[in-house]
Amino acid sequence: MNQLKKTIITFIFLFLATFGLQAQFEMELSQTIMDPAFFIESVNFSPDGVFFASGSRDNTVKIYKKSYDSFELTQTINEHDWGVWSARFSADGNFLASASWDKTVRIYQKDGDEFNFIQVLADHNKPVFDVAFSLDGNYLASASKDNTVKIYKKSGNSFALVQSLEDHSDEVRSVSFSPDGRFLVSGARDNTINIYEKTGGNFEYIQDFDCENWVESVNFSPDGTYFTVGAWGAKIKIYKKNGNSFELAQTLYDNSVSVNSTNFSPDGKFLAAASFGMVNIYEKKGNSFNLIETILDHSLQYEVRSVAFSEDGNFFASGSRDNFVQVYNLNGVGGNDFTIVPYDDNNTNNNTNNDNNNNTQENVSNLPPILLIDKIKVSENVLRAGESINISVTVNNIGQGDATGVFATLSTNMDYALSYDYKTFFYDIDKTSGSQTITIPITAKENIASSQLQINVRVTEPNVGMEIEGKRILISTQRLKRPELKLARYNPKEIISSSPNNQIDINEQIGFEIYIQNVGEGLAENVKVEISNSQNGVMFLGYAIGEGKPNNTIPNFNIDAGKYKVVTAQYFINSSFTADEIKLEVNVSEAKGKYGFIQYETTAVNSTLTAQGEVETVERPDNNNNTDVVIENLPEATDNLIKDLPQNPTNENRFALIIGNEDYKDLIAVDYALNDSRAFRIYAEKVLGVPADHIIYKENVGVTDFNTIINKSSNLMNSNRELFVYYSGHGFPTKNGETFLMPVDVNEDNVGSYGIKLKDFYDKLSKNNPARVTVFIDACFSGGGRNGLSIARSGIKLKPKETDLSQNIVSFTASTGDEVAQKYDKQQHGLFTYYLLKTLKDTKGDINYSNFATKLQTEVKDRSNIEDKLKEQNPKISIGSGATDWENWRIK
Repeated sequence: MNQLKKTIITFIFLFLATFGLQAQFEMELSQTIMDPAFFIESVNFSPDGVFFASGSRDNTVKIYKKSYDSFELTQTINEHDWGVWSARFSADGNFLASASWDKTVRIYQKDGDEFNFIQVLADHNKPVFDVAFSLDGNYLASASKDNTVKIYKKSGNSFALVQSLEDHSDEVRSVSFSPDGRFLVSGARDNTINIYEKTGGNFEYIQDFDCENWVESVNFSPDGTYFTVGAWGAKIKIYKKNGNSFELAQTLYDNSVSVNSTNFSPDGKFLAAASFGMVNIYEKKGNSFNLIETILDHSLQYEVRSVAFSEDGNFFASGSRDNFVQVYNLNGVGGNDFTIVPYDDNNTNNNTNNDNNNNTQENVSNLPPILLIDKIKVSENVLRAGESINISVTVNNIGQGDATGVFATLSTNMDYALSYDYKTFFYDIDKTSGSQTITIPITAKENIASSQLQINVRVTEPNVGMEIEGKRILISTQRLKRPELKLARYNPKEIISSSPNNQIDINEQIGFEIYIQNVGEGLAENVKVEISNSQNGVMFLGYAIGEGKPNNTIPNFNIDAGKYKVVTAQYFINSSFTADEIKLEVNVSEAKGKYGFIQYETTAVNSTLTAQGEVETVERPDNNNNTDVVIENLPEATDNLIKDLPQNPTNENRFALIIGNEDYKDLIAVDYALNDSRAFRIYAEKVLGVPADHIIYKENVGVTDFNTIINKSSNLMNSNRELFVYYSGHGFPTKNGETFLMPVDVNEDNVGSYGIKLKDFYDKLSKNNPARVTVFIDACFSGGGRNGLSIARSGIKLKPKETDLSQNIVSFTASTGDEVAQKYDKQQHGLFTYYLLKTLKDTKGDINYSNFATKLQTEVKDRSNIEDKLKEQNPKISIGSGATDWENWRIK
């Protein structure tokens, strides 16, 4: 916890203690469960608080049982074929239901301390995201990617489908019953919330609300007065019951990307909301909810997917895609006179007024540890695709107090291509020269690019709130060296003939030499060769490798990059052969099943036998073994960009569209693109004065969503409104010079059909004649990538055509002509975006566009010339003919 946060919480504590306010909140981190699962999607307490269940992407439901003030794993349920997205207990605790990507809901019944599988519900035809029991236990609802909600009714110990609700037009993410069982609410990615009322034995649609963004979660309050909606765009919408319907009572803006889960405390006084890397706690005062605490115990890189209170008010849990469940002791939420205690400060505020002048041995025994990272070792100096390295971190305690619960957290700039444990525990490090070493393996996936990997290492001692100076490891990565097998040369020849004439004749032995060459960069392993012929009169005699004798089969073999093997298939042509040519099918495969070939060859009878093709000369690629590993102190550059931002007045006529595309399906990643877009989102609200609910924010956007949100942004415009647009990702030029923005599911081959043509992009944004449109694009249109590698197979940079602007638009793009939009590793942003944000911060937005453009261009150009690893980069300013007074436009 940083000093500012400590100061704020201490102030809150003193304020509350002074004025004696009630309905306050106390929580203390009591347990971190290092679940070996992959992505925790759901946590839920049993009604008696004895158990809680977690559902995760490793296909399992894990059951934990309370033992004093902690929970121990007692059962792992592995009934699903795919990941589990939701696991919920029934209100009486006798049943547990789990929803999975395998399109099923599974039901388990409690038997002692175990839950036994009793039923599968397989009525959805696409993945199931959520399940919910009614409070009386008579109904179960499931929400699915097939756009439906299924209602099941309990009969004995089983559930039967009684109704299918089909009012949503996109995947349904969440469902919740009101406590009295009268209402059911569903939320979907069609941006709507539907409300159903139970009439007789059916649930009838009565009402819906437009949420403007994808809905991720819905949840009723314990008394049924409210239900909450968590949505993309960092929104929490709170709806209040009014007679037989509901109305919007409040909208909260969370400080993250998406609100994935909400949950009320059992007395309804507190609301927890899970978002990207954090949990926010809101307190109900009167008819509104106010933020009182932000919990940051999960990795900020991963989504916290689920939050839950125990019914007895003693525990709170959060589950994240960082693979950790955090459990907190609440000391009985819902009573009176509770105090806000910093959850990671070990209740240090409790001692604020006690024995300040008492220098006894007791005080000495509470001296803090002092930790430092003594050494870091990296097992290899290059991380290659499909391989692993080990990071060893040694921490020393030079202080006079023991360190407990110490852990290291890792973050990288290439998470899309890596597998590693985000958090690893040292546990206890004894005082005065105590030392502990941990080893963290990092595995590169096959989609990793040849680039520079940054591994940020931070070490935390949670009991005294200590985070010591971190380290950054810089190590080269090497893309997958793929083999590529080809039939390089085909050579038919006579082997034994009574009258040799270099032709195929009846009653002679013929050989067909197949030269199999690896023209790729990597080793081809376990190469398997099958040569077949099904013609009458062609008798197979065997295979030979090189000059060896023929055998019926060929053992698998390896071929190094650039090398080749010769396999000869031998046949006897007998007198029953009547065809004009010999037909062969050559089928060559290798271990990965991706880089072989199937080819058909024909050889004419009674014609001179001639060889076809030649073996290529291929150099074996350099394996880059001499690259140095750099270990340096970790800069806090990104934090400095966000710190102390000016808060400019909100302008209700301003809107923003923000897209960060980092992880591409078929192209190299755009390093730091999400850092860029997330930071710009904060700037849009604080510096540009865009209201939070006027921001459309999306990450890793495919072509369908890309076009949808462009149209949505355009439809919001009129002659009084302004639009700010920010994009970080790949751009691409076609051979004729046309320029495109690249959705993450588009590649070089289909960009002309599915890419976002830049001219069309500008036209759509301005079609409703907004007062003005300002566009910032951190992408280049030369075919280059941020990491220095071309995203075009040709490797040739192209000079894109100029895009004429006739609208009321000013566009700032990262580079000019065939330059590359580069990354700025020191600051973990695109070079253009870093100076765009820095210029906004330095000027507080109080600058006209002309001076802003000059300052931005100068800063980027100067830095690109100063840094050794960068080439000159010149941002480009494009002015639409309708923007006649653009120089005098102002940022603020």
